[in-house]
Amino acid sequence: MKNLILFIALISTSAIIAQDYPKSLPEFEIWNQNNEKFSQDDVSTESYSYFVYFNPTCRHCQTAFKTLNLHVDKLKNARVKLYPVSTKGQKETLEFFKGFAPKLLDLSNIQILLEDDYKFADVFFVGSYPTAYLYDKQHKLIKVYKGEGEIMGFLDEIK
Repeated sequence: MKNLILFIALISTSAIIAQDYPKSLPEFEIWNQNNEKFSQDDVSTESYSYFVYFNPTCRHCQTAFKTLNLHVDKLKNARVKLYPVSTKGQKETLEFFKGFAPKLLDLSNIQILLEDDYKFADVFFVGSYPTAYLYDKQHKLIKVYKGEGEIMGFLDEIK
């Protein structure tokens, strides 16, 4: 009986952990830095789209954005629109960028987004910080990157 209960518990946990990410850009509505609504309809169709979901107080996120900052020249010339999505407000997010990724603020291919209700995290199945999502021009998911160690991996996909 104990083995049966253990088996059922393992299968249930596996089903929860093996959550599939949406294959296409899901519907969402959050805010840009100008306090204007931003949805999936506002995402660029002229380039790849790279969403990086992060929390400014997360050390892994700080490391990830330091790495992005170090590679700003590669990002500047990449055929990608960067969409960092912060879990904090405008003030905390701007302080984060000034402290850990100031060079990113000068890029023309970046749009910083803000959310405070975790609905974006729910529809994108965010499990940890940072998590990044690369989409093609047709808004089809190419790959999901988890953790600071994978933050630059998307450049290999868009060559």
